[in-house]
Amino acid sequence: MKNLLILLFVLIPSAVFAQHAFDVSCENVTKILIVKVDDQSYGMRTPQGFVYYMAMFLKPEAKKAFRKLVEVSQQIRTHSDNVAKYPHATLSVTANGKPLRNDAPEIHVHGSAKVGTIIIQEEDALATARSVCPTVPIELILPPNETRSRQKE
Repeated sequence: MKNLLILLFVLIPSAVFAQHAFDVSCENVTKILIVKVDDQSYGMRTPQGFVYYMAMFLKPEAKKAFRKLVEVSQQIRTHSDNVAKYPHATLSVTANGKPLRNDAPEIHVHGSAKVGTIIIQEEDALATARSVCPTVPIELILPPNETRSRQKE
């Protein structure tokens, strides 16, 4: 009986704090979009003044599974003003079974049809995209005053 109680005390906290996980790979991603965005858009401050938002667009069946996972993992968080409340998915994302890089894990950037992450450096964003799937089309979008917008493949 004592062993059973000890086992319960060990297992209960792990179940309570368990996070939902979603894996992205070549099997469920159709396209990756990387957009250079002003860091203030996400309430961040970086040395260069911008970050890269990476969106992974999902295949139809993966979209459905991801939407369900986001739904069941939603928690209501209170903004720092203690008034505004917003849903936040407590969801971890992996790429081929390994944790997906996210330089701002406290910021929720998932959409209903795409998995999102924020990365500070362009090279890291491109490397992260390739770690998801090296063969899927990668599009890099830069602000209009920068003419390097390009399709990466």
